[in-house]
Amino acid sequence: PAIFFDASFHNSPITNVKIHSNTFLWTGYKGIIMYGGPLDGVTISDNVFYDSSIDLDGRTLGVKSDYNLFYNSRGPSNEGPNSITSNPQFVNYTRHQSWNVRVKSTSPAINKGDPALLTTMGLTGNFVDIDGVSRPNGARCDIGAYEYKP
Repeated sequence: PAIFFDASFHNSPITNVKIHSNTFLWTGYKGIIMYGGPLDGVTISDNVFYDSSIDLDGRTLGVKSDYNLFYNSRGPSNEGPNSITSNPQFVNYTRHQSWNVRVKSTSPAINKGDPALLTTMGLTGNFVDIDGVSRPNGARCDIGAYEYKP
């Protein structure tokens, strides 16, 4: 998995975790896995899940998951109404061969991120994507690790 929390040994709580602006691709595992004690203050937002998914060990209480994009994958049962199920339209991605997961100009991920992302995630001012492109670079942040820039 890309992000894995296992608090099941002592049934410890998983609290105040914020996961945003990532692109999760098929790895043979889920993109995000959280096992163990109660979940509290967990926010999952603005992520692309391509042949990947979220596993919360059947628990969704204490988790806000919304403004994500899913393709050949699924979100938790409480996934918010602003998430998208669609092909993200990567520039050039073929499993195990090519890895350009920047999005094309026609991607449904563009300007579809949480309009309150900076506040929700406790960020101050603009932030940058994995390439250093300022976010947002349009009306709203894009969903995923890359902000579209023409």
